[in-house]
Amino acid sequence: MRKAARRNITGILLLLLAASAAIFRFLETPKILSVDPLAFSADGVVAIRGKNFGDIRENRQVLMDSLPLTQSAYISWNDEEITLRLPPSTDSGLLQIVTPFGSSNAEIVISARRLPEKPDNPVQAATGPAIMAVNPAEAAIGSLVEIDGINFGSNVQFSDVLFSRNSAGTGSGSDDAAPADARMNRDATYVEPEDPNLMYERWDDKSISARVPEGAGSGTIVVSTPQGDSAPFTFGVKQGSGSKYLFDPAVYSMRLTIRIKKPDTKEPPTVVLYLPNPASSFSQNLDSMQEENPEPFMSDYGKVAVFKISEFPGNEVVVSRTALITVHSVESDLDTYRDSFQNGKIPPFLQAYVTEDSLVPSKAKEILTLIVKVTGREKNLQKKALLIRNWLAKSIAWKASSGTRDTPLSALKEGKADSKSYALLASALFRAAGVPALPVSGFLVRKDGAGIPHFWMEYYLPAVGWIPYDPILSLGVKPQGFDAVLDDPAHYFGSIDNRHVAISRGLVSVSPLLGGSGAETAKVPWSFQTLFEESIGGVYSSSWQEIEIIGSY
Repeated sequence: MRKAARRNITGILLLLLAASAAIFRFLETPKILSVDPLAFSADGVVAIRGKNFGDIRENRQVLMDSLPLTQSAYISWNDEEITLRLPPSTDSGLLQIVTPFGSSNAEIVISARRLPEKPDNPVQAATGPAIMAVNPAEAAIGSLVEIDGINFGSNVQFSDVLFSRNSAGTGSGSDDAAPADARMNRDATYVEPEDPNLMYERWDDKSISARVPEGAGSGTIVVSTPQGDSAPFTFGVKQGSGSKYLFDPAVYSMRLTIRIKKPDTKEPPTVVLYLPNPASSFSQNLDSMQEENPEPFMSDYGKVAVFKISEFPGNEVVVSRTALITVHSVESDLDTYRDSFQNGKIPPFLQAYVTEDSLVPSKAKEILTLIVKVTGREKNLQKKALLIRNWLAKSIAWKASSGTRDTPLSALKEGKADSKSYALLASALFRAAGVPALPVSGFLVRKDGAGIPHFWMEYYLPAVGWIPYDPILSLGVKPQGFDAVLDDPAHYFGSIDNRHVAISRGLVSVSPLLGGSGAETAKVPWSFQTLFEESIGGVYSSSWQEIEIIGSY
């Protein structure tokens, strides 16, 4: 008995030692916070600043595009700063630090010879847009950047500000050089602000105020207009106290079909359909529309496509759209998160996500009373999010959708919620706590290819961006037999798999084009639209089919 007890104690001690070693290893992993300068000259000195580099170099090294630097490249090494002299032959690439405790994040550096020289008289030299200055020269995700120059145009229409893509975060490899035509290579090399109406706060011929978009990395900025692209201008993305990464992309071919019928003896009506465009975000790209029949009346009316039907050959019209989309898995590291909004103020592009709307009752008395009890005086945004998540997990149970019109407030009262009311309730609590949040509607894709209508949410953290949170899957629930990809259900708070296909993110307000009667506002549950169809004259019936996943790659 004593020997068995001693063996048990020894086993427990070994497990504790292993866990302690793993935690120590995680805490000691090197992390790069900044590289100065981003554009290095021949034989110039580069300083890498961060933490956990180690006080001496010994068995530690710096990699450039996965290859170790020569011994002569090192000037100094301490726990928070490494200085290097890169040889003239060194080209642009990704710097990374490797120690016995792991590998750091990768940061891009650019050879100055890759950048165009500034002309003596840029006003005379430039026929298209030209950037003269970017202030600040380094900024975090979501921060406002002032771009000064010439020939930007009087407004943002048909123009963009392109930021170098964070290739380290997406695993897409090194960004060797800025392409001659950024517009032709933007998907692989650049990212741009998602919503011009929100992310551009000013645009005139000589000045642009733009927010740094998610997915941007240190490299360059390009202003792209119908008159051409500016020369790339060096810009750095400041690393915050948290991070988010994409991995494991999946490609889906997705089809939506609607059938419109009219009685034989009736005059044909004019019917307008508002079909959702699949959401584009940091983790999801709409690659192309593979098939649209008939051709849309308007391809991009806000966040929907418009189809106008006025002729009914055979008394039926079938409207079909097939989209090709890429969805990434997302992983975040927020254990030491401590950033906040500048001066404690929510920036304009996020204001809609901290106010009440027809979906999210964040100003309801019950919500405001509850959030004070849940978050107390906590100021850290990520800790607020964790407190809300823990309260929901303890207090609100999941129930399968019953077809009734459950609301966030009825779910709060009952202590049970389906995936839709759960996502809306969570969004309301986040907004009431001053954390920007939006509900997401879409589908879960099972391994057999079946699509399950589903709802989740995202919340916003300064310097990181939108963080995924699936309240239902984080409970360990498997709606309709969905085989969750993430091993630990708790990871669905902060991370998400590549089988969440988003149709709409937040409320999509659609204004009627006809001003007619018979507007349908709740035709399908999987898109947060205010309007799906309307008509003038005649009688008709419509049938919106469930979205089909017809291929995955």
